[in-house]
Amino acid sequence: MELRQIEFFLQLYKDRNITVASQNLYISQQGMSKSIANLEKEVGFPLFKRSVSGVKPTAEAGELYSYFRTVMKSYAGLQKKVNDIEMRKNGVLSIVWPEFFALSCEKEEYATFSGQNRISLPSQSTAPEESLASLQERLFACGKFLFTKETLDK
Repeated sequence: MELRQIEFFLQLYKDRNITVASQNLYISQQGMSKSIANLEKEVGFPLFKRSVSGVKPTAEAGELYSYFRTVMKSYAGLQKKVNDIEMRKNGVLSIVWPEFFALSCEKEEYATFSGQNRISLPSQSTAPEESLASLQERLFACGKFLFTKETLDK
């Protein structure tokens, strides 16, 4: 059983239509059908009843649904934790803000705007204390953030 199969199962369970589910995942209908068929073969029972109007989850699919959702949520949590560890290891400070803030302040000399309402400030460029102080000063000048010692220590 692969994560991709679980992802396909969850999308098909939600959409109840192979065409719609495959379009939502940007894959071919054949790829979706084959993956679901392989999953059904692996578990040993049908997960969907197929008809011309779409698919209907079987009772067994209903029983597995919450487990599959838990697996995908756990995997997303794992990816986030790995990313957090990597950012800490590389000494990068990320700050998230509303889109209007990204457009209201110049920050090129202090950080790189990634287009996702974030800036990343590599601490290797100067001493971390200087970088943080410089960033604080700039953000305070824009009047958008309130930093406390606890916030900066995290």
